[in-house]
Amino acid sequence: MSPGAADGPSRRLRTLAWWLVVVVATAGLVAIYLGPFLRDPGRVPSGLDTPGYVWRAGSVYEAGIDALPAFRDRPGHPVLVSVLRDVTGASPMDLARVWPAVIAASIGLAVVALAGSGLRERPLVAGAVALGVAGSAFVALTAVGYAANLLVDLFVVAAVALAFRVVDGRAGAVAIGMLVVAGSLTHWLFAVLLIVLLLVVAVASLVWPVVDERDDDPRRGARRLLVTTGVAAAVGGLALLLAPGLPTAFVQQTFEGDVDRRIAKRLPPHALPASLAAAAAGAVAIAAFGGPRRRRILPTLVAWSAMAPAGLLAWYGLHLRVPPYRTAAVALAIPALIVLGAAAPASWLLDRGRVVAAAVAAVLVIGATAWLLRVGTQAWERAQPAVDRTALGQVVALDAYLDGLPPGTSVVVPLPKGAFRPPRILRLGMAARHADAVSLVAADLSGGTDAFVRDVLSRDADAAVVFLDVYRRPEVGVGDPFAPGVTLVHGPPPAGSIAPEPIRTEPAELLRVTTIALALLLVSGIGWTLALTRPPIVDAVGLAPAIGAASLVIVGLVAGRLGASYADGGGVAIAAATAAAGWLVWLLGRSRARRGDVAQETG
Repeated sequence: MSPGAADGPSRRLRTLAWWLVVVVATAGLVAIYLGPFLRDPGRVPSGLDTPGYVWRAGSVYEAGIDALPAFRDRPGHPVLVSVLRDVTGASPMDLARVWPAVIAASIGLAVVALAGSGLRERPLVAGAVALGVAGSAFVALTAVGYAANLLVDLFVVAAVALAFRVVDGRAGAVAIGMLVVAGSLTHWLFAVLLIVLLLVVAVASLVWPVVDERDDDPRRGARRLLVTTGVAAAVGGLALLLAPGLPTAFVQQTFEGDVDRRIAKRLPPHALPASLAAAAAGAVAIAAFGGPRRRRILPTLVAWSAMAPAGLLAWYGLHLRVPPYRTAAVALAIPALIVLGAAAPASWLLDRGRVVAAAVAAVLVIGATAWLLRVGTQAWERAQPAVDRTALGQVVALDAYLDGLPPGTSVVVPLPKGAFRPPRILRLGMAARHADAVSLVAADLSGGTDAFVRDVLSRDADAAVVFLDVYRRPEVGVGDPFAPGVTLVHGPPPAGSIAPEPIRTEPAELLRVTTIALALLLVSGIGWTLALTRPPIVDAVGLAPAIGAASLVIVGLVAGRLGASYADGGGVAIAAATAAAGWLVWLLGRSRARRGDVAQETG
């Protein structure tokens, strides 16, 4: 049920209930994902891929979009983070800390819009679905290291919500196109899932249309969505030409390390046997009690949920190189089916005036949501960072040392002979330009440290040689320590005392950055949302962060390709231009609509 429905409590109370859902869902999700960092201000962001995301975003912020060093076909995340960094003034580490909270809360708001205007659910059901989906292990485990995937999840949920508006004959086609383009620029492979889900909505609405007395052709909206999806897919593909690089492989997966160990670690928290069984029961309950408008979402949710078992079949049966924990994580429809299925009997009973029975049935909704939140919160809080604090402190000190050296100075950090250590610590704890200037070199020190230094200088006479204990300890008495675990063997001495920025960040600062980031997505998207979808204001607030993120990705990438900088006010200018353009489109639409009304009255 949307705020404008005719039955139920008064409009003012309904609107208040919807606003309460928006506030509670947002605050609850922020509390879940920001909580560990508020309780432990020195906690390091989790996930093996997190350092890589920080490094890529740092490269774009420092040197522009053409400096994107890896996955150049996926510029969406580094562009958006660069804009957020300039607007908030936050450090890369803090942006990595708040990113899950900001995007998960935005996913929850998009789910509110989907359940509200898309499915016509009651406010409390919409709030339960928002918490159950965005607080589930499916989102939580994506937030552990897969920052771009999490952003695409936001685009997918918002686009599906808009798809049902288009099927109903309402506006939203252009906004869907924006989300598809932004998804393609963020992670084109998962954007394919978005296009498939839009096609499922369109085809299912053609086969099983919801008859509306106001519409003499109930399939008109489905055909419009079908055309919209085709055009959006084509434009999304063309948008990749804006990226610094084009896709070179269907699935770029190297499987460094023990992938079976990763599966054993990341797949069980999804609790697929229980969650798939509960989702199946939810689908049956919706089919039995949901009514036409609730049943129409079943094909989409079932197809979306099928990603999890399909991933298991692909890995274990077909031996495709797609780890099942990644395909399971994108199946956000599983928690949605669980909560909506639990709510279906309660809504059915309440519609028939059986208030007491509905209240008893509502316990299922509370129980289902609480279970999803408990499993998701546990998965999130138990996730471990790829970098420990001691190691991070050493590279932060090295970063401070490099700040005092001439730009372009290279540093060699010795490793044990024959060893390989991934540069995750450097990428998480240093500015991108400094991380790129550091070389990890396996060193044979049997001839002495001086011999190794001479070999380094024969290749680069201006290089510095620094031992980091996290990689390799120097011999006793070798070099000059200038920070705990950091020893300078050759190179200019530090310019003054090294005082690196602390790893810990106070809760007030994290809350400030989170609030500004959410507000930026909302402000950047609200004008576009009102102009392109014309929803009730509560739904506009639910969709605005997703559309704001999409518009910032698109505008930010175009600006970057034109040579704009994201630093020193460049990101602020991009955000201001994006928001202003959205409001300008809305004002022009309002003006055109008023002229049309006047013309009708005078005609």
